[in-house]
Amino acid sequence: MMKVKSIEFDKGSESAYIYFEKIGPGDAVEQVVFPGGMIFDLGDDGRLLGIEILNPSITKDLATRKMAMELERFEIPFRTTG
Repeated sequence: MMKVKSIEFDKGSESAYIYFEKIGPGDAVEQVVFPGGMIFDLGDDGRLLGIEILNPSITKDLATRKMAMELERFEIPFRTTG
C-alpha cells in the first residue's frame, strides 16, 4: 500500500498535489491525464510519484473537509501556498 507523504494546495494556480515520495525536476517521466483535471505523475520504473488535481475548489466542500479530517488523523503534512 502506498503512503501519502504530503499534500500541497496552491491557491494561486487552483491546484493541489498529493506526494507519495519526494519529487525533483525530471523525476516524473510520464503523465497520465484523466478527465476532470487529475494527472498522475509516474517515475521511470512506472511507480506513482504523485497526483495533481486541477481546480480542486470546484469539488472541495464536503470532500475537502473529509480529506482534511483524514489527514489530521494520519498526521499527514498539509501545506497551503500562494
